[in-house]
Amino acid sequence: MSIAALFDAEDFEASLSASANPIKLFRDTLRQAAEALEYRFLDGESVVSLVAHRARFIDDILSRAWRHSIGEAADAIALVAVGGYGRGEL
Repeated sequence: MSIAALFDAEDFEASLSASANPIKLFRDTLRQAAEALEYRFLDGESVVSLVAHRARFIDDILSRAWRHSIGEAADAIALVAVGGYGRGEL
């Protein structure tokens, strides 16, 4: 499963550009991805695989939120992750 199975990046970016309420868009996207992962879990997909896919998805969506919120300064400053997130074990 790839991130594309959890959300459509192009559609998300278009919606984000047009959104008056980006926080709602991020929340809705997180909820939809969690539901998709739950269905896959209930269908018997490996938990190890699901955790890895969720971590990649969260990394992608967090990067988008970072760039959207910080703008051009996002390339000059760092967002550092530690613990379960840093290990890809969300």
